[in-house]
Amino acid sequence: MLEKFITENDSGMMGRMAFFMTTLTDEIAEEMAELDELQIRLFMFQIGEVISWIGHGDNERLPENIRPFAEMVQPSANTGEPEDASTHLELDSQSR
Repeated sequence: MLEKFITENDSGMMGRMAFFMTTLTDEIAEEMAELDELQIRLFMFQIGEVISWIGHGDNERLPENIRPFAEMVQPSANTGEPEDASTHLELDSQSR
């Protein structure tokens, strides 16, 4: 159903990626069948945080156990200061 919805409603990259997304979802669902509800909630929370991180890029907002991964991909300045919002003006203008 997800693949059909995406391909019918998006002519861009999401439509082309629908098969990959549904295959990944099927694999995750199969793996999760062996987990209890608390483990599933924790997994989904962490996946949500990683997806959010892709957009905001702030490693400090990630759960501590995921930060080492984020630091390998995108090292933070570790200044402790919030990132200047103006650094994302290019992204913001493209999303409108």
